[in-house]
Amino acid sequence: MEAVLVCVLAHNRAVSMPASQFTPETLKRRRIATVHWLSALSWATDLVQDEVEGRILRTESAVSVDSVGHSFPKFIPLQKPLSSRMLSLLIHICVRAGSPQGALHAMGYARAVDKTELVLSEAIQALLYCMIYNRPYEAEAIVREAEKKHGKEKTQFLERLLLAIQETKEHELSTTGN
Repeated sequence: MEAVLVCVLAHNRAVSMPASQFTPETLKRRRIATVHWLSALSWATDLVQDEVEGRILRTESAVSVDSVGHSFPKFIPLQKPLSSRMLSLLIHICVRAGSPQGALHAMGYARAVDKTELVLSEAIQALLYCMIYNRPYEAEAIVREAEKKHGKEKTQFLERLLLAIQETKEHELSTTGN
């Protein structure tokens, strides 16, 4: 599944190459050609391998011992967990698609289902909020502060995410002309 998400990220990156050589009509077609972040999240949660039974029995819905049941037991489907690598890829897909809300949604899903957290999750969330509210200087300050606290090695992901955010914002500005 991770390979599929890597391909989606590469595809979306290739489709959103510099807009200078495109007309408004081809730009519209290119935007339609990208894989939407919600589709990527759906694939990640649907196609991930089941490690255990994909459903559980709802409490108090089965027949008790020595009793006669008149209804069928009810099953609840389990939500599938995301690995930290898949979550990281989904965050990048969402950022490249210009949807930090989608990245926050993916982080919330991973946290709720399996308590999956990334290294520096709080800083990642802060960067995503900076993207939402268009705060580039605050985003750079967050990365610098994390680098001071945790070192260069642990903040590489934050730097790549910041670069992806900056490229996405530049791409949005070049396509809208603002």
